[in-house]
Amino acid sequence: MKLSIIAGTITGNRGAEAMLTTVIGLFRERYKNPEIHVFSYYPKEDRLLVRQPNLTIHSSMPRSLVFQLMPGALLFWVCTKLHALKLMKGLVPASVQALAESRVLIDLAGVSFIDSRLKFLPFNMLSLLPAMLCGTPVVKFSQAIGPVHHPLNRFACRMVLRHVHRIYARGDETEAFLQDAPVRADCLARAADVAFLHQPAFSLTQENSNRVEQSREQLLAVRSRVKVVIGICPSAVVAAKARKQNWNYIALLFRMVEHLVKQGCGVFLFPNATRQSQIPLLRNNDLSVIEDVVRYARTCKLDCENLIFVNYDINTVGIKSLLQECDGVVVSRFHAMIAALSLAKPLLVMGWGHKYREVMRLFQMEDQVFNYRRYALPDILERLDQLIASREELAEQINRCLPVVRESSRTQFNETFQWLEMDEDQR
Repeated sequence: MKLSIIAGTITGNRGAEAMLTTVIGLFRERYKNPEIHVFSYYPKEDRLLVRQPNLTIHSSMPRSLVFQLMPGALLFWVCTKLHALKLMKGLVPASVQALAESRVLIDLAGVSFIDSRLKFLPFNMLSLLPAMLCGTPVVKFSQAIGPVHHPLNRFACRMVLRHVHRIYARGDETEAFLQDAPVRADCLARAADVAFLHQPAFSLTQENSNRVEQSREQLLAVRSRVKVVIGICPSAVVAAKARKQNWNYIALLFRMVEHLVKQGCGVFLFPNATRQSQIPLLRNNDLSVIEDVVRYARTCKLDCENLIFVNYDINTVGIKSLLQECDGVVVSRFHAMIAALSLAKPLLVMGWGHKYREVMRLFQMEDQVFNYRRYALPDILERLDQLIASREELAEQINRCLPVVRESSRTQFNETFQWLEMDEDQR
């Protein structure tokens, strides 16, 4: 079995890491020594962290898509049409050769083809077109797509998505958007997020395990002093938007921390995107936001004895191990939400798009999602208090729904495995 995976990384966004390692782990469970090619947005960093047999990391950075994958795939397509594949050997890059020889390309884009993100349309399209030119079927695993009303977006969907073998909508809103989009109805299905099936054994890295253990010991010490520990996951994406829109996201986070600390709660600030070597940068790097919040707290002379924070690279396994010590979680990162739900941790989601609502709806908890820009600070603090007061009931509700959600996530794997194992004529 040879497969390719795109839109997943190890470095940076830990939601992408959770999805990528889950796909690799489940394929390795199903097939003996599969040959896996990962097309990563951070290829250099990922190669430094992961060196395993039968796992090759290629670049899917924009310049690689434009100047390597797309031209190489076009050359492959021309040679195929001319029945001159022998001429192709040595001419196309190894990454294109790997893509052409793969049984399937699995796309792990968390969000794609969205009207409000038109600047990413070229990347969304170029992530898939090389595989299509090489004749490799594309399966888009569970993700959020749409709305698809803008003419450019509808054109992109018509050009690309209608040629995808299978698209798994992450929830009911994405499914509705796709039903209204110019894509084939027979390729649509619904499945919960891939990361609901993440297991510690799937991890490909050991990142700062000693520091993770130190943080866990600190959290245990805090737990011995307080009744409740609340985890808060900020978002570098929101921080970047706030800077452009000239409003103080760091102050909002600090007021939440201050409110909890003054009530006698412990607070755990954690990231879901880390690039420790580039902390001043915000792209895929929540560590910068956390440092700003902590600096703000110290400047305001807040008692930080019960404030624990992560300021180092940490993988999904490390994040989830620390979340185990929390009684509730407030998140602005999508896969921090998935991690909390996977651990049955009651949570409050400071989200801004349908991707949050449609997942929380699976747990009958859509009312736990709110847009932070539409709430005044007193309302946000009140919702924090409600989270603490109802944490046991919320945890029970998550536990009731988790088995069904995990089974939904598993369908995309079961169906893909069955399809790959069909005879060529059946496929």
